[in-house]
Amino acid sequence: MGQRILEALNSIDVNVFCFFNGTCRSTALDEIFQYITVLADSKVLFLAAILMLLIRKKNIRAYGILLLAGITLSYYSSHFLKYFFMRARPFMAMEEATAVIAAGGYSFPSGHATSAFMAAFILSSCFRRWVLFFCLAVLVGISRVYLGVHYPADVLAGAVLGTLIGYLLVVISNVSAEEI
Repeated sequence: MGQRILEALNSIDVNVFCFFNGTCRSTALDEIFQYITVLADSKVLFLAAILMLLIRKKNIRAYGILLLAGITLSYYSSHFLKYFFMRARPFMAMEEATAVIAAGGYSFPSGHATSAFMAAFILSSCFRRWVLFFCLAVLVGISRVYLGVHYPADVLAGAVLGTLIGYLLVVISNVSAEEI
């Protein structure tokens, strides 16, 4: 019974991957998603955190520190899980997968999705623009599947992990948007 459930979930994962990576393919989307995926790169988030540290308002600086901590936690937690699960990337496991960008290592969970959702939680706690930040995080997640480097389950796991990291950092730090 458990094996059948896992096979069904894997089938859904592969079918959704094939829809985004194959059926939706276009040159324009290739370009757009390559730019969107960069939003969750550590360098971009690090730059955002540094800019927040330069703002004179004390609480925005505190969120900048949280973002730096979140970048670190997201990186190490997602990489630990990648080496624990050792799931091959779709373009390595599936002949029909197209990798638009280069990626190495393992697939589960998506480090970009982890970082994007962590940043979305922290930034929306600071700037109260949760719809904007989480929409961008969702687009980053979709970009990882479209670009052929992650399965949807990788992105979903990264989204959960990143949101949890962001939530825990905000709660533990006890910084609130009302104080800004």
